[in-house]
Formats: sequence, structure tokens, C-alpha cells
Amino acid sequence: MAEPGSHQPYSLRDEETICFIPEELRVIVVHILRATSPSKLIAATRELFEKAEREDPYLVASSVYDFLWKRVPMEARKKLYPIVGDFFLTALEQKLGTTGPNNLRSRYRELMECYHGAGDLHRKLEGPLYCADLFLLKTTQLALGGRLTIAEPDSDLPVDMKRPEFLGEEKLSVSQQIQDSLELARDALLDTQELLTKILRQGHSENPKYIEYIRASVDRLSLTWQQWQEMHARKTTADVSPEDYFKEGISRAEKINSLVLAAMLLEQVGEEYQDKMCREFLHHRFSNKSMDHLRRGCTFDAGEIYREQGIAERFYGAYILAERRFARAIYLFGHLNDRTSIAQTLIERARLYMIQKTDVWKARKDLHLAVQNLAASHRKVPPGQPVPILTPKDVEKFYEEKGLVQEAAVYREQQSLLDEE
Repeated sequence: MAEPGSHQPYSLRDEETICFIPEELRVIVVHILRATSPSKLIAATRELFEKAEREDPYLVASSVYDFLWKRVPMEARKKLYPIVGDFFLTALEQKLGTTGPNNLRSRYRELMECYHGAGDLHRKLEGPLYCADLFLLKTTQLALGGRLTIAEPDSDLPVDMKRPEFLGEEKLSVSQQIQDSLELARDALLDTQELLTKILRQGHSENPKYIEYIRASVDRLSLTWQQWQEMHARKTTADVSPEDYFKEGISRAEKINSLVLAAMLLEQVGEEYQDKMCREFLHHRFSNKSMDHLRRGCTFDAGEIYREQGIAERFYGAYILAERRFARAIYLFGHLNDRTSIAQTLIERARLYMIQKTDVWKARKDLHLAVQNLAASHRKVPPGQPVPILTPKDVEKFYEEKGLVQEAAVYREQQSLLDEE
């Protein structure tokens, strides 16, 4: 388990680390650090997020992190550490399927360094929980993707003992990488358990509803980890067909009532085996919709579960987890070109941002994009084509006509701030 040290408890950086940051990025960071008004801070922060979206979030995070560590006083870094940690987490999630164990461990250390440096309790608790889910998802990706292995002289070895094709530069076998991912999930879970125990022992000012939810999440993940450890403890997964693998996985998810585990499995069914197995898995009890619903399918069901999970986590104040669930749901609905579901999820995520004063500026973009997606659905815009261009007045009018008064007010306020920039 990761233990904080005196300087760089998680990363491999030391005093010899060279700080290189592109000038354009350095200017943005300096503007955030020196912002003298909320509007200037929001403008610079928005610019940083847009740059991370356009470019590689890991390179942006790494450059900013090195700059903060080498050139910025400790107290001032706290303004940017949460954002940089989130970028590291995004990079880990985006490249999860093609990142080897050493880099996964490094990415985890870097994001936790930022969360601890920021002193952000929610991120210190929820970050490892979300990473534990990702590391368990990684075991499924390895168990399935590891069937495509690299031809080697020792080709008489079992499949699990060969190196997977999609991680060609890794020296560990499929079986070794699965165990390493399980160990990473365990370590992330232990990080949260240890911090939670410390908080409860010392007393805290957090909402009891939030703390109870985190405790329940730790318990859920502990059971999930045990189930996944047992499921992957067999000597070889190559002898188990994908169909049997998913059936056993769904059965274990139902046994412990883990919505997130079910969503991860269904997501993989949709990604890898949609045509062969999609209808077969619709008997599961995690969707509220009937089996003959037009949009029922493994990918849709996974997206629906993530969205409902995000709504629940928002209710309990687990904002970091909720934001990630909504983002994953939007990604999956995008695969299906389901613009209506994308819009619904964007509005739910905007409501999450509306609760947080530091993130309310993000709600404006989600609220605008939601109406654009609904317009695209109404106009039957073909897949792959851009959504219709709408004016702020069009968007504001939509929310007012739907009786979404709070959404309309937040959109109007944030749009006015944007116009002032």
C-alpha cells in the first residue's frame, strides 16, 4: 500500500528531475495562480481543461506537476493539485486497456500525490475507490484480450503464460498481469480503508451521510475484490469461453448486488462480443427497462447503470465518483449514437456541477451540449455529423419552457460571465 513520505511519496521524481513545460501551458498555469477575481480564475481554468481535452491529458498533467513541484511554493500548489490529479486519473482511465502494470502503478502514485498534496479529503477517499474499479476492469480486459498472444519460440506454453498481443512490450505474462492488477486494486482499496479508519478515529466534520456511503462503497469493493480474486484464481482463463466467463462474472455481480461490477462486464460484452452475446445477457436484473425495449443492449445497459450510479453518488455527496460515472455513461451512449441518453446524462452531470461552487462554470457547457444533442436527435442528424449550432438564447429558452428554472438560471448566469471575458 502506498505510504506518504517527506517529499515525493508516490512519484519517481527527485531533485534531478528536469522541469519542462511548454510556454503556452506555463502562461495558463501562471494566470490560474495569480488570478485576482473569480472570473479570471474561471477563464484560465477553462483554458487549461480545454487544452487537456485537445491534447494528451497525461502530458499536460505531467508538465504542470513538474512545474508546480520545482517552481511553485508548497501552499500555492494546492490551487492546482486537484485539477492535475484529475488529469492523471483521466489519462489512466483513457489508456487503461493498453497500459502495462508498471505504468499503471506510476499513474496511480502520481494522482494520489496530487490529491494528498491538495489536502482534498473527497479526492483522497474517492480517487482510490474509482481506481480500484478500474483495476478490476483491467483484469477482465486482460482475461479476454490476452487470448490474442504474440507468437514466440516457446509457443507450447499455455495462453495465460504468454505475453498479450495488445501489450507487446510488456515482459509479464497474461496471468502475471492479471494478478498484478488485482494487487493494485487491493492496494487502492487499502489506501481508502486506512484513511477512512483514521478519519473515524480522529473525528470529522464531514456529512455523516457521505461517510456512511464511503464505508458502504469500501464494503462493496471488498466483496467485489474477493469475488474477482476467486474467479481469476484458476490456473488458466484460456480454458473458459468468453460466454462462460461473462456468465460467471454476472452471477458473481448479482450475488453481491454490485451494480458497478455488472456495468463493467456488460461494457466489455458490448465492446468485444456485442453480436454474439448481447441478447443473451439481457436477463440480468440491473436494468429498469423491459427486455423488449428498443434500446436494450449490453452497452446501453452499462451506460444506464453508470448514470444511475452517478445520480446516487451525487445524492450522497460523492462528487468525484459521480462525475466519473456520468463521463463513462456519456462515452458509452456516444458509441450507440444515442443522443437522447447523452443529453439526459449531460443534464444530470450539470446538476452535479451546480452543487459545487468551484465547478459550477462547467455546468454551462453540459447544459448547452445537452440541448444540442436533443436538437440533433429531433432533426435526425446522421451519426458522425456535428450537432446543430444553437445560440445561448435558444438554450435558455429550452430550459425555461421545460420548467427547469434552476438549470435556466445557472446557464444564464454562467453565460453572462463568459460574455464578460
